[in-house]
Amino acid sequence: MRDPGRVILNGTSSAGKTTLAKAVQDLLPSWLIALSGLDVLLVRVTCLLAVAEQRERDRRNPNGLARGHYRSVHAHGATYDMTVDSTTGTPAELARAVLRAR
Repeated sequence: MRDPGRVILNGTSSAGKTTLAKAVQDLLPSWLIALSGLDVLLVRVTCLLAVAEQRERDRRNPNGLARGHYRSVHAHGATYDMTVDSTTGTPAELARAVLRAR
C-alpha cells in the first residue's frame, strides 16, 4: 500500500465526508500509532461552543451533538502541532494557515 503522506477529504455535499472524518476521529489513537515516525501535522480544529451550536441549528442537525462532543473530541491525550479556530477564520484562511505550517 502506498504511503499517502496526507489525506484531504473532498466531495460534494452529502457525499459522506463528515461521516468519514468522524470515523477517522474515532480511530485517532490507532492512526497515531500507525503514523508514528511519519511526517504528520496533527491539527486541532476548534470554535466557540455557541458558534458550533448555531452551526448545528443552521444545518438542522440533532440538538446537543456539538455540546456533547465539544470536550470529548480532544480528550484523546495526543499533542497537537497547531490549532485553527473556525470561530472567525474562513475555511480558506484556515487552510492557508495549515499549509504554511507544513
